[in-house]
Amino acid sequence: MFQKPHFWGLVLAGAVTLFAIGFFYPGDNVTGEEAEEVAGEEFRPKPTNAVELVPGVEYIVLEEGSGQQLDTEYVTYSMDMYLDDGTLVMSSEEQGNYTQPVEMLRSMVPGVADALTAMKVGETRRYWIEPKNLAPGYPEMANKLHVIDFTLVGGQGALPAPENVAAPPADAPRTENGIAYVVLEEGPADKTEQPKVSDTVTVHYTGWQTDGRMFDSSVLRGQPAEFPLARLIPGWQEAIPLMSRGDKYRFWIPEALAYGNSSRPGAPKGMLVFDIELVDFTSPDTARETTEE
Repeated sequence: MFQKPHFWGLVLAGAVTLFAIGFFYPGDNVTGEEAEEVAGEEFRPKPTNAVELVPGVEYIVLEEGSGQQLDTEYVTYSMDMYLDDGTLVMSSEEQGNYTQPVEMLRSMVPGVADALTAMKVGETRRYWIEPKNLAPGYPEMANKLHVIDFTLVGGQGALPAPENVAAPPADAPRTENGIAYVVLEEGPADKTEQPKVSDTVTVHYTGWQTDGRMFDSSVLRGQPAEFPLARLIPGWQEAIPLMSRGDKYRFWIPEALAYGNSSRPGAPKGMLVFDIELVDFTSPDTARETTEE
């Protein structure tokens, strides 16, 4: 939804599905007390016995997993990412777990898909990934070695697309700019209270391309997402103000109001279909008043 992606909310990648077989031996893994000692080092220097997964991607095991390697469309994981100078780039402690489509990971930050698809469910590894293995990378990515602690939480398939994903019903209302929509469920809230573009919205959503491929979903992540509406694609800025708290709508957003002008690798193409539930919204004034109190 973002015009300028909110980093890992929309980006992460990997080049090919490379599982661990043939790239390391279990006896080489760093585990137990030795792993804890490494984990306590502030800038996480690479130990001499780190295992090479592929050229430019090395790791140690911090905690063994009890599950299996995954072959699913989506992976859920936690992540703490640093540059090798100790700069924290992002952390699941602040943003929660991430759920991403593996294919998008492969197209956008190659080393990450390599890392995740080589792991077992429940396993925690520390990876040292060269910037060339993350290219094309995330916005304003530093050309430095990245040190990333991954825990593989699990995997799942995509949510099924609606039957009318290819095109809206002929009688669906449309906005001035051509966004078609249907009301899936009306919430109990006052219909005169609707968000403005300047507000921050909390939503549950799932997005599909018109061929039925799902490309993102807060539902799979298990928690609603919170966005400043002004930072989202024009289609969302026009669509969400039609809603009130508790409403669930389905929107067909033309490509020009979605990612039609985006050069971001992996951005979904064409008209997009979103099921959106408006959980809540707050204005900047309300946020300031709450802070002052």
